[in-house]
Amino acid sequence: MVEAAISTFEDMTLRIADPVASAEQRAGPVRAAAIVRFDGDASGYLVVRVRGPVMGAVTAAMLGMADIPDAAIQQDALGELANVLCGTIVTHHAGSTAEFRLRAPAAGTGVADADNAVQWMHFGVGDGCIEVGIRLVVRLGASGAEVT
Repeated sequence: MVEAAISTFEDMTLRIADPVASAEQRAGPVRAAAIVRFDGDASGYLVVRVRGPVMGAVTAAMLGMADIPDAAIQQDALGELANVLCGTIVTHHAGSTAEFRLRAPAAGTGVADADNAVQWMHFGVGDGCIEVGIRLVVRLGASGAEVT
């Protein structure tokens, strides 16, 4: 899952991510966050939080801009990043035949449910850290059994 998240992040942002965030990178305050909920054969949510002063540069790289865009554009870019990460990671875990629906990303630094994510990844980017947390429930075949 970490490899899929980092590969997706690097492809979208044209920035290199360190698979292990340092204590300093992880210590910064959460400056932006987005959550994407999903349901269907797989249900749950994915949270992306940004620690430290990296979102402006990440957004500029995503959009091919020379200047740092304003906060609203940065939040939109983070929502799009969360959306693509969610689709990639859920498909990776639930399988390519799983049917699920992503909801529109929700924004904010105090994203509800974020601390209930089952699995967290932290990767370093510049002077900050990107955190990806997921809570994923997959329904298994005809039995309908659920695995978290």
